[in-house]
Amino acid sequence: MTTMPATGWTLRDVHVRHRRATRDALDGVSLDVRPGAVTCVVGPNGAGKTTLAKVCTGLVPVSRGSASYEGRALADWAPRDLARHVAVVPQLEAVAFPVTVERYVAMGRFPHLGAWAAMGDEDRRLVASAIECCGLEPFAQRTIDRLSGGERQRARIARALAQDTGALVLDEPSAALDLRHAMELFGLARGFADRGGAVLCITHDVNAAARVADTLV
Repeated sequence: MTTMPATGWTLRDVHVRHRRATRDALDGVSLDVRPGAVTCVVGPNGAGKTTLAKVCTGLVPVSRGSASYEGRALADWAPRDLARHVAVVPQLEAVAFPVTVERYVAMGRFPHLGAWAAMGDEDRRLVASAIECCGLEPFAQRTIDRLSGGERQRARIARALAQDTGALVLDEPSAALDLRHAMELFGLARGFADRGGAVLCITHDVNAAARVADTLV
């Protein structure tokens, strides 16, 4: 990681109400997600966990209250600028066309390079390191559509690691993984935090969360 968050995320009395909804998806949430720590958010379906993650990644605006990253309101971050600081592993993601795992992971470098710039040696090193960290070397030249659900999820995580940010948001990252790979994934999140990164993890896996989380919400 090259860019570390100074203060991480700060949410104060955050309310979010989706369009045409009759009640708030988030109702007065206050939360700090700090560098060097794993913060896991657990709860049943419909509790607002994914909405919380989308607030922290700038995808959902707050209706009331304040949400900031590095002391700057999330609404004031340009998407590409925020992507240089925060990597996201979404719960579900459609792949528009088949690319190799190596090229898919390399997409994590896009916020730093732009659409047409070629990767340099450091970019290639980061991509190779992310592929190795996630145990994807045997699949590097396989197209993403030929992976199992668990393998595809590991590729998403590798792409996020290749992004080389100071913060990581994981939305139900272990949903498609067997027990061994789920624990390896949480170990990666723990290592990311131990190197100074801020980790926000949305999960149903209370047992795994309890093993790695510094804060359990």
